[in-house]
Amino acid sequence: MARQGCIQPVLDSRADSHRVPQAPERVDSMASSIEFVDYVTGQIALGGRLTCRPLFGEYALYVDGKVVAFVCDNSLFVKPSAAVTRLAPDLPQRPPYPGAKNYPVADEWLDDSDALRKLIVETARLMPAPKPKKTARTRRSQH
Repeated sequence: MARQGCIQPVLDSRADSHRVPQAPERVDSMASSIEFVDYVTGQIALGGRLTCRPLFGEYALYVDGKVVAFVCDNSLFVKPSAAVTRLAPDLPQRPPYPGAKNYPVADEWLDDSDALRKLIVETARLMPAPKPKKTARTRRSQH
């Protein structure tokens, strides 16, 4: 199964005329395994709409550029929203990292791909659109 844009393979620059893919780079401080992240993204199964990026030593999941969930300590934390309240009101809640507010933990939904996908898509629908990134020209004109 292809990764959903989470970690790109590192290319070995020592190879002769061709470049040999090496194992993905991992930051040792990340508590979640890439295998778990791959499993979660595979279960959500949204193709190119779903991406993930390393964030603060764990991973953030995005649908259509909107942050919808976090993978921390090999658990799936869904952003609190009306979608969670409506579709999964009984999910346990705990903070994804020290000092954070409680987030719904959707680990018990991981084996129900359809329900998990619906929860993630509905959460994305309710999240605000990502803010456009400021270009160097925009930043200069504001000063």
